[in-house]
Amino acid sequence: MLHSSRMIHRVFLAAVVLATAVLPAVVSAQEIYLDLMEPGPKSGAVATNCSSWHELWPAYCALHHQDDFLDNGDGIISACDQIKLDGQWFHIEWAGPTYFLSCATSQTVFEPTDPGTGGDPTCEIWTEVHPNNGQQAHVDGWQDNGDGVLSVCDYILIAGQTCHVDRIGLNIRIRPTTVPVEIGTWGRIKGFFGNIF
Repeated sequence: MLHSSRMIHRVFLAAVVLATAVLPAVVSAQEIYLDLMEPGPKSGAVATNCSSWHELWPAYCALHHQDDFLDNGDGIISACDQIKLDGQWFHIEWAGPTYFLSCATSQTVFEPTDPGTGGDPTCEIWTEVHPNNGQQAHVDGWQDNGDGVLSVCDYILIAGQTCHVDRIGLNIRIRPTTVPVEIGTWGRIKGFFGNIF
């Protein structure tokens, strides 16, 4: 009986040690939502270094400084790019528009679940980023300001409320990652040794 008790105690301690080691990694891998502060690039073009990013979730209004950016080759900010913010590298999981809406009772930030063409958003499903992160809402209607595309000064009927479109920004969702190797690093190292490789 005593041997069994010691075994349970050891298994419990091992579980606690494992949880303590794994929990910080799980917490640090939490997705972060950011919006590029004005002025930003048009049509998702790559943001320049020293750009500022406004955190939408989980720490609303925290500011981040862009130190570096590695494009995946498509020339725009998109999924699978790498961005260095405040000295740490992140993997971009998703990139798309951020809709800042003024509704009757609050200001709300949404992103589309499937970024469309930028035209009529009626029947799209949008995900709330702030203040109720993750809550989904159906776009029931759209009143255009006359330019034919979803833009500032349009009205959106969403979740039973008529909301004014105050701003459309660029939203990225990121996760911490390891430091990527710069393109051409191996070539520069080989250059020190000539053509012996």
